[in-house]
Amino acid sequence: MNHDVFQVQLASGGQRILAARLAVVRVLLTDGSGLTSRQVATQLSMAGHVVEVLTPDRLALTRFTRHVRRVHPVPPFGTAPFEWLDAAVAVYRTGGFDVLLPTQEQAAVLSRSAQRLHGSGVATAVPSFDALIKVQDKLAARATLAELGLPQPDGSIVLSAAELKPWGRRLPVYIKVPIGQRRPECAMSPSRRNWKLSPRHGRRPACSATAASWSSRRWLANWP
Repeated sequence: MNHDVFQVQLASGGQRILAARLAVVRVLLTDGSGLTSRQVATQLSMAGHVVEVLTPDRLALTRFTRHVRRVHPVPPFGTAPFEWLDAAVAVYRTGGFDVLLPTQEQAAVLSRSAQRLHGSGVATAVPSFDALIKVQDKLAARATLAELGLPQPDGSIVLSAAELKPWGRRLPVYIKVPIGQRRPECAMSPSRRNWKLSPRHGRRPACSATAASWSSRRWLANWP
């Protein structure tokens, strides 16, 4: 981290003091595909800092902004979190960064690997893993809100297509996987009595309630 040391003369007594001015912080963002990363990069860059990002996505949003100096390819976090971590640590150390800043769910593996990061000289900002897992996915967050007695939308955890059917009686209803970044989430609309991909994904292949994925997943059904 670079600092400029300069003298400040106080107007009242003429006393001189030394002060440190933070010149540039080299920031490595853990994700480059989402709007959060895009906005964080913009704010940091406009404040005078150097921003680079990690992403496996060749068309990530942060590739198309002057506020990101460089994009580093890494393995996909969702399917290979610890391979992603190995690559992230390597980029951090060779690039001379000051902080590895999580802007997406990569915070989980950073928190889980806090001792390794400390030993490798990687500075980051994450909560403890025990605290993080209480809100890391939709199912955990739902349980935490219920435990604290805080309001949340009507919903239920569904384990099969049969458990899902009653939810079609009141529309719209949304079916979500616990962690949905870059994965399909389903919606049933009043105008179409069939499940389809959420419009935010930009596609409309069938999202069948009888898909084989039911055998190994829990889904969260929510009314708006």
